Amino acid sequence: MASWKALIQPSVAMNAIAKRRRLKQNEGAMQVDESKLPELTKDFEQAFGSRLVSLSLHGAGVPLWWPANLVVVLFQATATALHPAHAILGRWRRRGLATPLFLTRADLDRSLDAFPLEFFHLKLDARLLSGADHFQALEPEPEMLRLQCERELKGRAIALRQAYAASTLREELQALIAGSLPLFLGVFRGLLHLRGQTCPLPPAELLAAAAKDLKVKAEVFQRLAEVAQGAARKPSADALHTLVGDYLAECERLATLADELHAQGGGQETPRKE
Repeated sequence: MASWKALIQPSVAMNAIAKRRRLKQNEGAMQVDESKLPELTKDFEQAFGSRLVSLSLHGAGVPLWWPANLVVVLFQATATALHPAHAILGRWRRRGLATPLFLTRADLDRSLDAFPLEFFHLKLDARLLSGADHFQALEPEPEMLRLQCERELKGRAIALRQAYAASTLREELQALIAGSLPLFLGVFRGLLHLRGQTCPLPPAELLAAAAKDLKVKAEVFQRLAEVAQGAARKPSADALHTLVGDYLAECERLATLADELHAQGGGQETPRKE
């Protein structure tokens, strides 16, 4: 997640977005190639041996807001323990693999309260390649999950205001949209889960569920997705400014919804019946 310092410094935030876009051109999340998975798994098993707790693939069905979709869990992640990764990653990055997310067994046991939304997503779409699956046992506390959803939404609203005020070029605004949209999909799932609803994996189904249960303006996020993916004809400056305004309004409204879940009891309200 973005640090508070990054949120309140538009130039830092925009530079991070630009860097991410450059990285995606050279080191995008690897497309799942079934024929390569045995080789990939064997490389990591041989490199880390008994220090490897598990190797898992994430994000095939859930677009993540961080670039890694391979998660390596080790008993320890000291500099010495990570050293074998140098040779493996040098080879696999040239084949399109983003740098994996390295966690320790202790992270899974003791960091669920610090990163409830991230662990919730790792659990949603996990494919075990090697070792023991510890993700399915993770269940974030509802209030911790609600609090992170609220914090992400309010933090994103701050970032949007700051970056928008500093962004006069159309390309910068498009980068801003592309860099923040995946996070909103993650928050949608978190809020739906708190309200006792199903959390669809495909973005289109997720957006439909969010529109129904969270009253999200689906057309706003559909336009945002089109702009972010370059699928739509390049919008005019005025249209883009209007879109960012709608985006900010939705962000602030959802933050209020997350805050109201706290007033209702930490998000543990009774699921609504159709």
